[in-house]
Amino acid sequence: MIDCHCHLADSRCFKDADRILSEGRAVGIRKWVLGGTDPVEWDRQAELAGRYPGQMFQNYGLHPWWVEKLSRPEIDSALAMLKSKLGSAQGLGETGLDFYEKRDPEKFDDQFYAFDAQVRLAVAREKPIVLHVVKAFDESLGVIKSHVWSGGGLQVPIMLHRYSGNEQQAKPWIEMGVMLSFTEAFIDPERGKKSRRTLLETPVEQILLETDGPDLPFTDLPRIYAEAAKVKGMELKAFQAQIVANIERFYRVDTRAKNG
Repeated sequence: MIDCHCHLADSRCFKDADRILSEGRAVGIRKWVLGGTDPVEWDRQAELAGRYPGQMFQNYGLHPWWVEKLSRPEIDSALAMLKSKLGSAQGLGETGLDFYEKRDPEKFDDQFYAFDAQVRLAVAREKPIVLHVVKAFDESLGVIKSHVWSGGGLQVPIMLHRYSGNEQQAKPWIEMGVMLSFTEAFIDPERGKKSRRTLLETPVEQILLETDGPDLPFTDLPRIYAEAAKVKGMELKAFQAQIVANIERFYRVDTRAKNG
């Protein structure tokens, strides 16, 4: 299995990475997709990738929560750092827009500014994009259509991580070929109805699964895979193989060597 979005480089679990990876291997997790937030965290990602070669997909980006704390000159400085370091990462992210009630509306313009710059950088460097979008699906879609959608297709792959919208909001993203990454939210019989309907409507070739750990326990991933396979009416091993194929396609991993 692959945890398609998590934060092993987060300060809350970075020092416990040996234990977390050991516990993950015990339940079948073989690779980890890291979500980037800020320059200090990118350095921790690089250290993890060096300690555990072949097990990490690195993503460097400026998270909208982090952007919210900065002045415009500080954002420009961070974007310059991202431009210089992005070559060592497999993707850019997480970036995006978050208009949740707890966010500061006076900083929405700065979120837009940083998001727009990062999307343009990803396209220029041909890097996949990991998106964080909360209560800003239309606004985020506009930025993506402006910079990534060209000639009827995406110029670079896109993942909507921890998808939180409904099936109607998902439709234009699915039609564009964007991958939706789901957490355990769909499992709850009552609270998860919206997520479960969206999961059911998403083509299996565009589904990814994540813990977003440490916010959720890493070792919950096998249950997430098992329950999602049931929703899609698939045999578990075939479903697991499909998710691996999806993330490899997202990162444009050449599987020819593995297949001879």
